[in-house]
Amino acid sequence: MIIRPLKKLLAASVTSLGLLIFSTAGAHAATFSLSPVSGSTVSGTFTVTLGLTDLAGKQVSGVDIYLNYEPSKLEAQNINVNGGIFADYPLQTIDSTNGKIAIGAKTSSGAPVVTSGKVATITFRALGTSGSTTLSFDYTSGSTIDSNIVEAGTRTDLLTQPPTVTYNFQPSGPFVFHLVPVWNRVAWFAQLPTTFTSYSALNHIKSGCSGSPKAIARRNNGWWESAVLGYGGVAFNLAANNNYYIKVVSACQWQPEL
Repeated sequence: MIIRPLKKLLAASVTSLGLLIFSTAGAHAATFSLSPVSGSTVSGTFTVTLGLTDLAGKQVSGVDIYLNYEPSKLEAQNINVNGGIFADYPLQTIDSTNGKIAIGAKTSSGAPVVTSGKVATITFRALGTSGSTTLSFDYTSGSTIDSNIVEAGTRTDLLTQPPTVTYNFQPSGPFVFHLVPVWNRVAWFAQLPTTFTSYSALNHIKSGCSGSPKAIARRNNGWWESAVLGYGGVAFNLAANNNYYIKVVSACQWQPEL
């Protein structure tokens, strides 16, 4: 998928956006916004609203937006321009390999945008369940070949520094382990309780399952270590992202408390 910058796109076809940027100096007065705001927590499928804001009385004839995301952490699924403040959106592309989204929008003849509003919404699917991810714009002050906001009439670039946002991941749903009366391999993920020891885990399983559990084991330096509820054994902490083996007397479902 090829994403062409605004200046080249317009040089190739004036009718695509119909806008030429002649100047950027001293023209900055507007920017883009992203919602949810930075620091928000996301999970599963979620939408990001891309807005045009801080016009400061300026009139806008079009925009080009180049948004970067991390394809190892997010899947960009869809661009939705319904309800957007522009009349025409000739450029809508998602480059899932390189993590780039391009949107080009323009007004109809004689009707510039004069108020802040929604440009588009983008649907993402969170691929991570811990840590964070960022969205950022391709933007260099004074450049007309990356993200820009074009002023009607003067055709100058109004864009000032757009935001970079960071989203934190959370599990998309409860973690439920289906345990049966054999040794069950359980992957202990980073977002599960970090204060659990082998014994506290066994007691928690006992309270969440009918019957009684009865052992949790791990391999350490080639040796098996185990803790057996009510029978002693080796106590150990449950480290993130490791595999453990839990044995129960009767089948049950166990949901750790996050």
